[in-house]
Amino acid sequence: MTTPVTQEPTKKAFHFPKSSAKHATDSAAPAAAPEQPAEAAPVVKKAAKAKRSAAAEATPAVRKAAKAKRSATAEVAPVVKKAAKAKRSATVEAAPVVKKAAKAKRSVAAEAAPVVEKAVKAKRSVAAEATPVVEKATKPKRSAAVEAAPAAAPEAKKAKPPKEEKVVRDSFTMPKSDYDKIASLKQKCLDAGVPVKKSELLRAGLLMLESATPQRLLAAVSSLETVKTGRPAKG
Repeated sequence: MTTPVTQEPTKKAFHFPKSSAKHATDSAAPAAAPEQPAEAAPVVKKAAKAKRSAAAEATPAVRKAAKAKRSATAEVAPVVKKAAKAKRSATVEAAPVVKKAAKAKRSVAAEAAPVVEKAVKAKRSVAAEATPVVEKATKPKRSAAVEAAPAAAPEAKKAKPPKEEKVVRDSFTMPKSDYDKIASLKQKCLDAGVPVKKSELLRAGLLMLESATPQRLLAAVSSLETVKTGRPAKG
């Protein structure tokens, strides 16, 4: 047997068809007022009364908070005004100091300008004086090369000019005292009117060592101190 299916009761009202006169008269009869709204009225009134009571109790607290906020704003206003006044006063007091510093800076620059111009002028003068000496020192070298060449040498005229030797770039490590010696030798050459580069000094040293005797070469190499190769540590 199958179990009968029952539906839960609902609050919906069933209306009969209006075609029947009996049903029309029955439906015209006033329906009984539900009892539930009458029972809920005191609860609604009590809730409204509680709401009004809570609003009445909260009003003094709200007013007190607004009054405290206005009081705090009134107390803070003088402090803000005082801080703004102090800031303006500090700006006014600092203005003369800033102007004085700018004036001193311009004065120092104006005083230093003649010194700089004098130094530049002296540098140009030294360079101008050294130019004839350098030209004079290089001229005999070219003259000697011309005199050393044979006047009548048809084979030399036919020969091709020698190829320029390839230049090799290298790096090495030396003590600082050796660098100081290079600077001293460069200054000596410059005092004599011959500007020289560091590489030219090293090449001249190689020529002198090549022309020296083996004993002198070995003695010069043995007198050198051994240094650690590679780049020095940073720091």
